[in-house]
Amino acid sequence: GHRLYLKAFLLILVASFFYLAYLDVKIISTFEGRIWQLPARVYARPLEIYQGKKLTVDQLLVELKILNYSRVTDSGLSPGQYRRYSNRFDIATRGFSFWDGKEISQSIRLEISNNKVVTLMNLSEGSSLALVRFDPAYLAGIFPAHGEDRELVRLEEVPDKLLEMLVMVEDHRFYDHPGVDIRSIARAFLANIKAGHTVQGGSTITQQLVKNLFLTPKQNLWRKANEALMAMLLEMHYSKQKILETYINEIYLGQDQERAIHGFGLASLYYFAKPLHQLTLDEMALLVGMVKGASYYNPVRQPKRAKQRRDIVLSTMHKNALISDKQLNKFTSSEIKIAKRSKRERYPAYLDLVKRQLNTSYDSDDLKSEGLRIFTTFDPYIQHKTENAIVKLMPRLAKDDKLQTAAIVVSPNNGEVLAVVGDRQPAFAGFNRALDIRR
Repeated sequence: GHRLYLKAFLLILVASFFYLAYLDVKIISTFEGRIWQLPARVYARPLEIYQGKKLTVDQLLVELKILNYSRVTDSGLSPGQYRRYSNRFDIATRGFSFWDGKEISQSIRLEISNNKVVTLMNLSEGSSLALVRFDPAYLAGIFPAHGEDRELVRLEEVPDKLLEMLVMVEDHRFYDHPGVDIRSIARAFLANIKAGHTVQGGSTITQQLVKNLFLTPKQNLWRKANEALMAMLLEMHYSKQKILETYINEIYLGQDQERAIHGFGLASLYYFAKPLHQLTLDEMALLVGMVKGASYYNPVRQPKRAKQRRDIVLSTMHKNALISDKQLNKFTSSEIKIAKRSKRERYPAYLDLVKRQLNTSYDSDDLKSEGLRIFTTFDPYIQHKTENAIVKLMPRLAKDDKLQTAAIVVSPNNGEVLAVVGDRQPAFAGFNRALDIRR
């Protein structure tokens, strides 16, 4: 009988060893390879402004609207904001990495007279500028099947306060545990027994990362055991910094139609139209608060709930002496301000043309996973004027809506395609008459 027990014990030991080795290989192969598939991003042409350029006030306003720049009346200007005094505009541009280098954010003054740019200067220095290039409008992404999108950030690009906040709220013993925090598990267990239902989770940041990268959301003992084992293996191989950086880029923070918003880098651009390093403390707290439940604390659909959660994060910071009384009062009394966004996928006919051209030069898998950035000749203002003309003219030409139309606008100088409309309803993503109609 003893020998039978010994054999069974040895068998379990060997099986456990092989299972651990299998988990270990799974973790290392994921972390050493490319962890994420990054969609290709399609952009419009950037608006370039110089003295003497033909530009109407109407065009500038349309361009700023498409770029989600917001008009403000107070004295300070943050990137993505502007003030208007009749024909004069003060604008804080956003920084952007172009194909030929990085364009930094700057505050400019721009004056238009007789539909021409007559003044272009740097606001802080008062010196005139030869050329200003705005960030290009994001048109669409070409997504992998799971629809995930993210803007990868390195740990050194993440503000210290955001890191402190995240660790404080999600896993305050992150730097002390080996992947699993027995103390937190015991505390959560007691709290849950006391409440009679789940009110606290004992998962560490490492466990959350493992769950997101490797496991299904199904809650059972086997999955929890796997999660704990893999979290400890992960911590054996990689530094806390590497784990935190991966977590910051992986965490789910909301949904934009079919596109899943992952990571703080993209969430910052999506909710506040600015990069991570430009966020204010209350904006950081809002995003950190969403980690607990991105849909439940969604600031667009659930502003009240999102504000309560944000304020809890700020109070936690205050309790741990990371922000002052004054900062706590200032930020908890501020309303949630989410950036206005123009609708995505608004130009189906033009994007159809772009995708067809890309498919002749690129493998479809590369388009969905290599993080390519595609800069097109698409002109948002010309597209806007073309769509408006169609919407106004078609009902005048025919009373019924059976009469159809299409338009392609091409630059006479170089043959670049500036705008495409494929239906009398320009946002309709069905049959593209501009490209597919046969006479």
